[in-house]
Amino acid sequence: MNNMIKRSRTAAFSLLAGDWVVLLLFTVLGGIEHQMGLSVWDAVIVALPYLIIWPIIAFLSGAYRDQTYSSYTKTTAMIAIAWVITHPLALGLRWFLYNKPAFTTFAPVALVFVYLFLVIWRLIFVWIYKRSTNETDKQA
Repeated sequence: MNNMIKRSRTAAFSLLAGDWVVLLLFTVLGGIEHQMGLSVWDAVIVALPYLIIWPIIAFLSGAYRDQTYSSYTKTTAMIAIAWVITHPLALGLRWFLYNKPAFTTFAPVALVFVYLFLVIWRLIFVWIYKRSTNETDKQA
């Protein structure tokens, strides 16, 4: 397998894992804020609609393509596009699975803060990726 393809796949899987961590972190922080005392399993169940919908939309919108995570601007824009599509779909799935109202005060809070969490994580990833790519290029 070509080194570039391998690096691209590793980056995409790292992004997916980090995205899931961010979604779970938001859920855990929300549980703490609302004094819900969520276990890790509870957090997974609560976040499940987002854990399912986000990777699908992010993949289809190109958020896992190397052109996206090689640029700060493209990353920020692509995450915005993917998140604006994901959020209402995940709210609908949340309503369907758990009979939770789709549009409460949770909706705008999650829209803004999960986006910010995702962007911060992705920008850190871009920074690390660019540094590691530059180091690899220098060694070649």
